[in-house]
Amino acid sequence: MEPIPIRDGAFLEKDFLAEEQAWAHRMLLKPAQEKWQRQPWADEATALVEAAFEQFAKDHADSNELAPLADRFRELLKKTNEDPLLLELGARALFAEKMDWREGRPLLEKALEQGGLNGALEMVVIYSRWLVANREGIDTDDLENRWLNAIERTLSDGSYDEATHTVLVRHHVLVLNTINFTRPEPLEHYSRTVDASTLPDWVKFTLRGTAEKHLAWVKRSDSWASEVKDEQWKGFAEHLKSARDLLGKASRLRPDRPEAASTMIGVAMGEGMDPTELRAWFDRSVSAQFDYAPAYKALLYAYRPRWSGSHALMLAFGKACAATKRYDTMVPSQLMVAAMAVTEEIYNPHAVFRHREVQQAMVDMSRGYLEGTVSSPPLMRHLRVSDAAMCAFLADDDALAQKALDAAGPRLHRSTRDRLSEMLMHEDFLRAEVAADNGAYGEAIRAAANPAPKTPLSDIHATFMKIDEKGLSSDAAAYLREAKEITGLQEAVNAGGWVDVHFHKHLTAFYQSEEGDWTVNPDGSLICHGTDHPRSRFVLKVPMEPNVEMKGEIAFDIPDSVQRSQFGTGFAPMIHWLPTCTSGVRAMIYYLGGGSACTKAYCDGNESTPDIPFSLREWNTFSIRAADGKLSYDVNGRTMTSGYDMARLGLETESGMLGFSAYRLPVGTQVRVRNVSIRKITAADLGPKTSSQADGGTSLIRAADFDWIWKAGLIGLLALVAIFIPRFMPNREE
Repeated sequence: MEPIPIRDGAFLEKDFLAEEQAWAHRMLLKPAQEKWQRQPWADEATALVEAAFEQFAKDHADSNELAPLADRFRELLKKTNEDPLLLELGARALFAEKMDWREGRPLLEKALEQGGLNGALEMVVIYSRWLVANREGIDTDDLENRWLNAIERTLSDGSYDEATHTVLVRHHVLVLNTINFTRPEPLEHYSRTVDASTLPDWVKFTLRGTAEKHLAWVKRSDSWASEVKDEQWKGFAEHLKSARDLLGKASRLRPDRPEAASTMIGVAMGEGMDPTELRAWFDRSVSAQFDYAPAYKALLYAYRPRWSGSHALMLAFGKACAATKRYDTMVPSQLMVAAMAVTEEIYNPHAVFRHREVQQAMVDMSRGYLEGTVSSPPLMRHLRVSDAAMCAFLADDDALAQKALDAAGPRLHRSTRDRLSEMLMHEDFLRAEVAADNGAYGEAIRAAANPAPKTPLSDIHATFMKIDEKGLSSDAAAYLREAKEITGLQEAVNAGGWVDVHFHKHLTAFYQSEEGDWTVNPDGSLICHGTDHPRSRFVLKVPMEPNVEMKGEIAFDIPDSVQRSQFGTGFAPMIHWLPTCTSGVRAMIYYLGGGSACTKAYCDGNESTPDIPFSLREWNTFSIRAADGKLSYDVNGRTMTSGYDMARLGLETESGMLGFSAYRLPVGTQVRVRNVSIRKITAADLGPKTSSQADGGTSLIRAADFDWIWKAGLIGLLALVAIFIPRFMPNREE
């Protein structure tokens, strides 16, 4: 892999952000100051807006930069809540604080209801409304249409001056790349408007070329290639050619700008995989701006196997990025991004991050960010050291991971926590495993948690069982109890009868995904904290064969006063879940308020069992059973469905894992779970019943081997010993 080009004095993202900050002062703050200059709160408002602009420019870790200013905006908005700029920035800050759309949405709606907004201010407000709407889960088509109209107005209403055409291009490209276009007309109108403007040619060519690229995909449709018609292919090719011509002109006119060359990577992908051309456009883009993130994202995507690339090529590109050692930028972190992208396809983060071709580079990158960002702004520093902790752990340098955890403080950056969930991990798991490996829980636990390769699970369990809890810290004791339980679960279940599933402090026996937030009460009950996410999953790391039953109790702590998503909110016990296919049958309980609920079972498709209303109790019992492809489940002793054919739900596999799934549980609310037990069953157990007696049946977990897991694509889930295999699994090729 060729080195990433580094030009002395190259333009960086921080330089663009300085340009954007100057534009915001002139085009957003100054007009607002003229309106509020005689108000008693004018100086306070000016200082707060300037602080917000400074935060955007200097500490751009992610989209939540304004969270530190939330309290100040909350106080200011008590004095005035009419100015659209203050409403927009205040909403961004309040939303970023807890990722709760409820406080920010009315502020943004009020700002958008006001007339007389120039295109730039309306564009900014709509962007914030779009962020909030996506968390809320509502349809954004109308909002995106208004967004496109707003940026069209900025072409002629003075929103940008000659000194800020670079800012205009960046803003327009962002909007074009964010909107999900399904019809050609909006893009065609936008392109005509750009062409009729008085902007410089390089700006016109860049924007029209970007629009043509999106038009090409609208013409093609997002169908599988085999389903695309000849006429669609023709339109696709025509618009890609137009995009190539326009973007090529833009790049030749302004080789110091990264946008056109970066967009050309996507055009070249659509026309056919030519690695040399792809890399040439990438080099042009990053030669103009070394850390232009869209260029790195586009090339890494082009290197995926589905585009005739390979995992080896993706990781080689990541290594080249890390080799720049430019820890003042995001470039070295592209090794982490590349490794995560590969993990997304093979479901084994440890195998990727510890692969002999990248392991040392991953450790060096982690150390570089830990040591090289000491003087960075606080949010950026927090992000970098949090990512360093995750990467060092996955690359098997636990000492370095602990140093990074210490630097990160008691809570990892939100973006790092999200990255962990994308790889089915969570922060408590990471911290506990690092502590165990570093000997913080004692030498006996460290030795037991690091068995030799291919050690039988029964031997691992026996080693843990010999360790006495006496003298251990509370954290070490919790870790030990969970290790004893999870390593002995196979034998216990196969012996027949009910097996209790306990929730221990670190939850190392469970996968978490999709921005979930799960903790354990002192009384041992599981708590699912609301995040508003539609698919927050919590899954036991033990794969189950088809015939299984899970029972327990669920309590909803959701005040009726809390605003719920328009799509509802619910919580479900779940069986037969795999990350590789349509899976996870959920017996969803939808909370309706006032003690009412309804329930239905579904998978990932549109088919479901019938809705059945019922009354909630403080604690609601459940039993979900599957055998021979049929599903039955009860809530509060009442059978909600019996012997339902799960194939009708779209389920692609009858093997998988069991756990729980939260659906749009509001921020600030929670669901509790207790008294969970599992057992193996037969088809005879599917009928309505309340008995808790053990039944016979075939083995729930295969003791001999786990070949079926590998066939199902669960190479990264590592079955029963998932919390231990990463410690003794050798590096290997994909």
